[in-house]
Amino acid sequence: MSVIAMKDGDFVNIDFVGRIKESGEIFDLTDEALAKKSNIHNPQVKYGPVTVVLGAKQILPGLEDGIKKLKVKDNSEVELAPDKAFGNRDSRLIKVFNHNQFKTQNITPIPGHYIDFAGTKGRVVSVASGRVRMDFNHPLAGKTLVYTVTVNQMVDDASEQVMAIVSYYTAIYDNIKIDVSGKSVKITLPSGSNVQAEAKGKISENIIKYVKSVENVEFAEVFAKK
Repeated sequence: MSVIAMKDGDFVNIDFVGRIKESGEIFDLTDEALAKKSNIHNPQVKYGPVTVVLGAKQILPGLEDGIKKLKVKDNSEVELAPDKAFGNRDSRLIKVFNHNQFKTQNITPIPGHYIDFAGTKGRVVSVASGRVRMDFNHPLAGKTLVYTVTVNQMVDDASEQVMAIVSYYTAIYDNIKIDVSGKSVKITLPSGSNVQAEAKGKISENIIKYVKSVENVEFAEVFAKK
């Protein structure tokens, strides 16, 4: 069992279940079987252990702090007050709009639904008397969260580290080829992946920053004959 303290820049493979403390409701998890058992399974979600980079803002800072206190193979609960999670609710983020503003954008506001409006995503609270009340607080704002976290292993292999960063920014988990040679890495993406230049820039920046052996990043994409 590892006894080395975890620190920023470490790649850590974890499993977790995130619950709202007050209700016990699961809002995020890596266990597909538990997702099905809890009737919250989403076929579009990639379940399974995830590798995160500590200090790279890939997970909540409060959760990172909790993980840094653990050792490999530890299983522990990390409780996050709202100010350590998604913040407290802000009444200034509850706004009222004229219903015609939605009609001009061909949007039908339905109470309880989340929609993109006014440049961000919010929940429709009510629709009445020609007015639409929207809540732009994060759905978990004001909630105390409890994460059950298992630290599976530290990830030291450069190819696996690169893959973790690529998957984080692209949500692509299959058919990616990683070739690490000396101080360079070539990332071959599957056909049709359509990863934008901005995302490639973020990926390159993080690879060079956190994968110690890499100083140059190259992207390629495979296009197969249909």
